[in-house]
Amino acid sequence: QFVLEAPGDIYCFRFCPSDQDLIIGGLESGQVAVWNLVQARTAAREAKQLNDESSEKEGGTNTITCKPTVISAVDQSHRRTITDLAWLPLGLEVTEKGKFLRKPSEMKAEHLFMSIAGDGMCLFWDLRKSVEVPEEKKDDGGKQKKEGWGPTSKMTVLNPDGGVELAPTHALLDCPEDVKGAVRLYTATEEGEFSMIELLDPSMENFSKGVRSVIPAHTGPAVSMRRSPFVKEIYLSVGDWTFNLWKEGVGSPLFVSPFCNCLYTCGAWSPSRPAVIFI
Repeated sequence: QFVLEAPGDIYCFRFCPSDQDLIIGGLESGQVAVWNLVQARTAAREAKQLNDESSEKEGGTNTITCKPTVISAVDQSHRRTITDLAWLPLGLEVTEKGKFLRKPSEMKAEHLFMSIAGDGMCLFWDLRKSVEVPEEKKDDGGKQKKEGWGPTSKMTVLNPDGGVELAPTHALLDCPEDVKGAVRLYTATEEGEFSMIELLDPSMENFSKGVRSVIPAHTGPAVSMRRSPFVKEIYLSVGDWTFNLWKEGVGSPLFVSPFCNCLYTCGAWSPSRPAVIFI
């Protein structure tokens, strides 16, 4: 078993879909941390923390402490606690200017991911650039580069009605296998809103990414948001005393539950029964 160490409380973490030894985590300070379990196992063996007989077993008393391989710089991270993380699938790229592209990838494992927080920002990170720079260096243009690891791109999540910053707490990325399909990001906010953000739509000329819809969903912060494992365009959001069911392209909930006599704290779909959810 492993114990992940961090300089602060870890609010959320995600395993890499194609490399279970790679973990990203969002900290209370708004920073991103990365852990590599392979390096932790190697370091444990070198330190003789595991004897020869139990080196292949990772249970019982053989606890391996894993320190972060890299932590993002404070001044380039979120201003508030990171509430959710999501890996970008292979073939979906984001440039430093914030433009999304669909192109074949030669990488064997995902290297791009996104983070959200209540500061109204959505940050996109590249593990290939996850190097902590000890000193500030100047680029070819003579500009001063910021110290430390930071996001490749930033996007402010603004409400199209009034331009007020949203405070997303949970996010689900919808990236169809068809390269001509639209890439969308669905979020639930601290104000209980359900929003849809378009990141890429190859069928549109002069496309500009941004929030397309913001729908009131709950009277309090959303505490959970999940996609159905059986019907991919159906979503579950949980907040205050109710839970809602949503469908892509529909501007209102398909179902709103009756008010409960207590506050809900989380929700999830059943992995084996399509019509069952756990609240």
